[in-house]
Amino acid sequence: MPTRPRSFARIRRPLPSPRKQRGAAALFVAITLVALMTAVGFALDLGRLYTARAELDKLASVAALSSIRQVSGCRTGAAAPADDVDAYVASMLLQNGLAEADLDNLTSLIEPGILVGDGVSRLLDSSVEAEMADAVSVTLTQPLPPPLFPLLPQQEGAVMRAQAQAAQTVVGRVAVGTSLLSINSDESLLLNGLLGGLLGGAVNLTVLDYGNLLAAKITLLDLVEAAPGVGSVEDLLNLSTSLPGFLGIVSDALYATGEGIEAAAAGILDTLAALAAPPVGAISAGDFIGVEEGLQEQVGELPINVLDLLLGLSQLANEGYAVAFSVPNLAGISIPGIASITINADVKLGEAPQEAFGRPGYNSSSLALTRAYSSQLQVLLDIDVSLLPIGTFALLNMNLGVAVEGANGTADLAMIRCPTPSAPETTMWVDGATTVARMAVGDFNPADPDPIDNPGRLVVLEVLGLDLLVVDPVVEVNVGTSSAGIIQYDGPFVPDIDEPAPEHTTSLGTDTGTLLSGAVSGLLSQLVPNIVANTPVLGLVLAPILTPVINLAMSLLDPILNAVGSAVLSPLLNLLGADVGAAEITLKAATVTQPYLIYTE
Repeated sequence: MPTRPRSFARIRRPLPSPRKQRGAAALFVAITLVALMTAVGFALDLGRLYTARAELDKLASVAALSSIRQVSGCRTGAAAPADDVDAYVASMLLQNGLAEADLDNLTSLIEPGILVGDGVSRLLDSSVEAEMADAVSVTLTQPLPPPLFPLLPQQEGAVMRAQAQAAQTVVGRVAVGTSLLSINSDESLLLNGLLGGLLGGAVNLTVLDYGNLLAAKITLLDLVEAAPGVGSVEDLLNLSTSLPGFLGIVSDALYATGEGIEAAAAGILDTLAALAAPPVGAISAGDFIGVEEGLQEQVGELPINVLDLLLGLSQLANEGYAVAFSVPNLAGISIPGIASITINADVKLGEAPQEAFGRPGYNSSSLALTRAYSSQLQVLLDIDVSLLPIGTFALLNMNLGVAVEGANGTADLAMIRCPTPSAPETTMWVDGATTVARMAVGDFNPADPDPIDNPGRLVVLEVLGLDLLVVDPVVEVNVGTSSAGIIQYDGPFVPDIDEPAPEHTTSLGTDTGTLLSGAVSGLLSQLVPNIVANTPVLGLVLAPILTPVINLAMSLLDPILNAVGSAVLSPLLNLLGADVGAAEITLKAATVTQPYLIYTE
C-alpha cells in the first residue's frame, strides 16, 4: 500500500513578550550610557589634567621670572639666600592666583646658573656659585588632581612637573679717578705733554682734537667687528697686541660707524698710532677694561669714551716704567717777580687704572663682582724758577723738587634697585674707598726705585757758589685719610642718556685739588723751619746784599707750590685717572633688562 507522503509543517517560535523586549532595550541604553559617561569622564579628567598642567606651567614661568630678579641682584644688589628666594617666589605665586592650600602642596626647586652654549644651542650650567648666576631654572612639582571618575588606575603619589628658565641682564660700568668732562686750553697743553711721554713721541693736538676724542663713543662689539681674527668680546679682551695695533683697531671701528665725530676721532688716533712707541711691546685690553667672568657679551653694547680708552691703554703700555716729559708754560702759573717756571715731570705707573664692567654684589668670599680702581703711581716734578727778570735775563734761579705718591682708590658696584612701575628709574649704589697718599719736597732721583724714601739734600737757592737755602732733611706730609662710604646714584644712566650726568660723578671724602692745597700748606709749615739759610757764610760784605734775596725766595715758596699744585698736579693726576687721598667715582653706564623667559635644550 503506498506510503503517504510525510508532511513538513513550518515550526514557529513564539515571539518575546513585550516585557522582555523592554528589558533588552533598557540594557542596551544602559550600556550605551555607561560608555558615554566613561568617555565624558575620561575627557573631563583629561581636560582637568591639561588645565592643571597648563596652570602649573604658568606658575613655573611666574616663579622663574620672579626668582631671576633675586638671583640677578635686582632687589638687594647681591644674590639672596635660597630661603629668601623661595619666600619671594611663594609671595609672587600667591599674587598670581595660587591658593594658600595649593601652595602647601607645591614643591619648588630653584637652580641658579649661567647660560653656556655655542650660539646655536645653550644650556644652563648650575655648577657655578649662586652669586655668579645670570639665569635660573625653576621646577614646580604637585600631586596629580584626583580623578572625577576613577575609571582608570592612578599610581599612588603620582605627581606632575613643570619647568621654566629665565634670565636678566644687570650690568654697570664704574671708574675711579677720571675727570674728563671738559678739556680747556691748559689741560690740552698738559695732555700733549703727558700723551707725548706715554706714546714716546711729540704730540700737538688742539682743544678741538681732544673735544672730538672726548665726544666719540665706541662699543666692545664695534671693536670685535673691526679686529681681525676676533670673534667675541672675550677674544677681544684677551687679544695681545701693541698699543699702535690696538689704536688702529679702535680707529677702524670708529670709521665703520659712519659718524662725523667718530671719523674725526679716528683720524686723530691714526696720527697718534703712527708715533706711538711705548716700552711695553704688547698689551691686552682686558687689563684696562675689567669685565666680570661670563658677562663679556652682555656688556658688549655699553659705550666707551675714546679719550678714556686712549689714556687707559697708553698707561697700560707704560705700566712699571717711568715716563718723562716737559710741562708746558701754563696760564695758571703767573707770579709777580718770577721770570719763568720750567717744570719737568717724571711719572712712574705702578699699576694702570682699570674700569670695571659687571653686576652689582659680592661673591661668597665677600669679594666684589665688579671693582674698579684708580692708578697707582708716583709723580716727580723738578721745578726751576727764574727770579728777578731783567728783560730776558734772570738774576737768580730757584730749584724745588716735589714728589707725590698715590695708591689705588677703589669702587665696588654694591647694590641695585631695578625699575618698577612705581619707580621707573634704576638706582645703583657704589662702595668707594680711599687711600692715604704722600707728598714731599726734596731732591728726588727718578732712577731710584723709592725716591721719596731716599731723598737727597735739596739746594733751593744758590748764589756765587754758595748754598743759601737748603732743604735738609726732606719734608713730607700725608694727603687724605683712609675712608670708605656708600654712594647712591639715580638713573637714567648711559646708554639711556648720551653722557654721564654731573651727579653721576662723586668725590668720596675731599676732592684732590683741595687735598693738594692742604698738603701744600702742610709742606710750607714744615718747610720753613727745615730750610737752612747759610747767612753766616756770607760774611759782613755779602750778608746785607743777599739777605733780601733769601727773604724774597722764601716769600715765593707759598705761591709757587700752590700754583704748581692747582695748575699742574691736580689736573695731571685727574688725566692719569689717579686719586690722591680721595676717590672720585663715576658711574659711567648701567643696563638693566626686563626678566625674560629662555629655552634651553
